[in-house]
Amino acid sequence: MLPQELIYNYSGFLRQCSGMKLNGNRGLIYYSADIARSSDGKIWVLNDRTQSPSGSGYALESRLATARILPELFSGLKVRHQSPFFISVQQALQNMAPANKPDPRIVILTPGSRNKAYFEHAYLSAYLGYTLEEGEDLMVKDNFVWLKTIGGLEKVDVILRRVDDLFCDPLELKEDSQLGVTGLLQVVRAGNVSIANPIGSHVLENPGLMGFLPCIAKKLMGTDLLLPTIHYYLLVRSGTSPAIHDGEHKNAGDLDNI
Repeated sequence: MLPQELIYNYSGFLRQCSGMKLNGNRGLIYYSADIARSSDGKIWVLNDRTQSPSGSGYALESRLATARILPELFSGLKVRHQSPFFISVQQALQNMAPANKPDPRIVILTPGSRNKAYFEHAYLSAYLGYTLEEGEDLMVKDNFVWLKTIGGLEKVDVILRRVDDLFCDPLELKEDSQLGVTGLLQVVRAGNVSIANPIGSHVLENPGLMGFLPCIAKKLMGTDLLLPTIHYYLLVRSGTSPAIHDGEHKNAGDLDNI
């Protein structure tokens, strides 16, 4: 249902992650979307965020601050609490622990204090009760990921990452990265650590996929998308002249070049 060039030519496609088995029932723990409202009041999805979506920490901090300063804004409006969302995140992370470990060690992997979203990383760490670590705080030994502590090495079961795909493992991905953990991909392959979201999930942010999503939803789920995507056109080359085809209706098998 998709032209192979659309996947394999995208910069977010990582062959090193091909065939990896994931722990748990779901691949993505976090997902977010950029949305906009048109003049007719309809909500449209502009972009998908699957690699390491940010924003939930900012929303939480903003809600707590607003509730303290302007509590009258929430009086009688039946504003929904945000805590159920974060409880579900904690439960999802626990469920993806290797070997269904009942009390897994979960850490948040951050690029460090120079990252523009570091405030959110630290805020979520405190709220969720997970330790905030940088790549140099972790190491791979005996096919497991370990956290370096004053008391010695402690095994890590689940990593909630805020480091982009390419920077997660300098051994197999971006070799000059100082943000990741050397050998991390091999531990994932062995099934000894789970990562949310999985390394390689950047491939789903490919904007070229959006034009095919309506047809894919009908084929795989038998339903329309809950929120429509912006109208999408795919520019392809037919013979010697370029042509524009509607991404929702063009047969992917007919595309010879993208």
